[in-house]
Amino acid sequence: ARQLAASANDSATTRMDRQAALTKLQESAQLFLNAGENIEAARVLNRMGRLQLLLNSLQDAINSHNQALDLLKSAPSVEVEVDNLNGLAAAYMYNDKAKVDEYVNRALTLSEQAGYTRGQAQALLRLANRQNYEDHRLSLKTAEASLALWTNLGDKEGMARVYEQIGGCYLAQNMLSEASDSFEKQLQLWRELGSSEGQAAALINLGFIDYRKADWENSVSRFRQARLLVNETDEPERVGQIVT
Repeated sequence: ARQLAASANDSATTRMDRQAALTKLQESAQLFLNAGENIEAARVLNRMGRLQLLLNSLQDAINSHNQALDLLKSAPSVEVEVDNLNGLAAAYMYNDKAKVDEYVNRALTLSEQAGYTRGQAQALLRLANRQNYEDHRLSLKTAEASLALWTNLGDKEGMARVYEQIGGCYLAQNMLSEASDSFEKQLQLWRELGSSEGQAAALINLGFIDYRKADWENSVSRFRQARLLVNETDEPERVGQIVT
């Protein structure tokens, strides 16, 4: 079970590779369950939920996280519980935003009590995502709190994701210069991490700002760069953003 879990690539970028990783995790979770190792099974189920969300299997992702939380009732682990609560919050962002606050607040309370900084940073980012639909200034404040935690952890991926959220908050307030600065930082971090998917997302954000500024030449250039980084089969949504 551990070997299967260790060999599954959570960072896979193609649909085929993500599905292959998910299959390994499903087998691993079942083996852990058969052995009565509920915490390890819940840990793997969290990883499954994340991949299922990336594969647009929303209900499967929700089911995986809920199964993990049920397992943890008999074998508590705060960090694994927080991770699954954050996973549920991410899933419900596409389903029922009213439930996001419930899961995020539970994750924040538990992570703060346990000193689980990574879980707290992720919960704050999820909360900022949710708040930006209603209150851009509050969302920005929450995102900045998340950024401080990710920075202290030295987690560049977390920082990149927060900079995208911060840029979105500024963009919603028509603060284009500040938004551009945030998206440039997002782009730099993804370049350092070697993530084509992340770079494409940042370039699309920057291209949209150039478009808003009527800087057509730079806008087209950004979108062309992004297009070279995007796999049309695996990321049709990104391609749609570029085309439109």
